[in-house]
Amino acid sequence: MIEKSEPKKKLNVRAKGHSYERLIANELSVKYNQKILTNRYNSKALDDRGIDLSTKDFQYQLKCTGKCVNYQKLITDIQAKNKDEKIILLSKITHKGEYAIMKKELFYELLDMVIEMSQNKAITEDFEVNDVMISEKDFKS
Repeated sequence: MIEKSEPKKKLNVRAKGHSYERLIANELSVKYNQKILTNRYNSKALDDRGIDLSTKDFQYQLKCTGKCVNYQKLITDIQAKNKDEKIILLSKITHKGEYAIMKKELFYELLDMVIEMSQNKAITEDFEVNDVMISEKDFKS
């Protein structure tokens, strides 16, 4: 007697993508210390232009897939619809990892900010409170 095997459950790709959007929205909410909503819920206009999440700094397109997608085409298409926006593509490839993809200009802008912050931190760490002593009489004429 031949037994039929259980049919494989079809993974609802759309639900998987929506779940990933909510996960990233929650992670960004923690980073920004404010509620970040998906654009499916928050802004139909942005969602129609390929933007899944929006923050004050960046626009995000999210992909959750089992295979690689054509990132160059995807970012070019989204950038064409969102001229002056800073677009970051967050991609989760099943069993491979999660990646952030962006234009090189945006990467360098972020890198410059990190370098500037680290230099400011180094300056702050080098300066001790005891290096300068100001008394009340220094302010009186």
